[in-house]
Amino acid sequence: MRSRDVLLMIAAFLVLEAAAGSQPSGLPPVPQGLSVQQSSALERQRAKVVAEGDRLQTVVEKHHAECAHIGLPLPSGQTPGPEDEALKARCESEQTSIDKQVKQYAADAAAYRKAVDASLATSAVANKAYPARVVLKGGVRLGSSGQEQTLMTSRVVQLTSGAQITTAPHARAAFALPGGTEFVVGPETQLELGSMVYDPNPSRRRVELRLTKGTVRWVSTGSSADQAGQASFALGSSVVRLGMCDVQASVASDASGYVASFKGDARVEAKGGSAVSLKGQQIITFGSSGALTQPTALQPGQIKPL
Repeated sequence: MRSRDVLLMIAAFLVLEAAAGSQPSGLPPVPQGLSVQQSSALERQRAKVVAEGDRLQTVVEKHHAECAHIGLPLPSGQTPGPEDEALKARCESEQTSIDKQVKQYAADAAAYRKAVDASLATSAVANKAYPARVVLKGGVRLGSSGQEQTLMTSRVVQLTSGAQITTAPHARAAFALPGGTEFVVGPETQLELGSMVYDPNPSRRRVELRLTKGTVRWVSTGSSADQAGQASFALGSSVVRLGMCDVQASVASDASGYVASFKGDARVEAKGGSAVSLKGQQIITFGSSGALTQPTALQPGQIKPL
């Protein structure tokens, strides 16, 4: 295949991919729940990008139909005529112009996606919910207020109290919160966001995660003034109090599991009032009854970090 055909197909692919809003990597729709002003501005911006994508698609298809044969070997004994040279020069000029237009279109599409993310973050903060940028691998579902959405692309989402996160086998989702905190949801996990309250005052923030099944890792690296407030995991009859730490917890289908600290301290509180302090590079386990073991040293390869 000649390089010109490759360039034309790449250009066409970029335009089709970005223009097709129904595709996983295409333009996201305007989110629901925004203000009228935000929605109107995003609708106009999206319509402009989609229209430009449709126009470029037509241009690329027309250019390919007229210029794809340029550079093919001529029958034996024939040489290019003046009209062939003129068409070649025109096609090369058009290709240069198309390349520039595709780059501009890609920039406009990226600007729209950033505007969607910014609007979602602004709306989340206004609702005292947590804005989070999610990075995905595999199938992840986010349910809230009776509605469920399948997250298809890495983007900003609004995490509200009572929402549920469900992951498919081999899936993974990392949710980055403001202030340098991240929680990672492993495969085949059911996680409820018991309380997700964001406030400009860190002392008023609340993050309560209820792990029903699967594995979650909490990594907090920001300054103390920017932390996620009073954060905790609920694991059956136990609660893990989190701070500046890197902690992973897992619950099996029979309600047994473990809590491991890769770095930093955590406190595990049982239903009966007993509590266990977990230091860095330590692990505790619990059976289906919820009884906690004493911390032991975390052995190399004992658990696989998310």
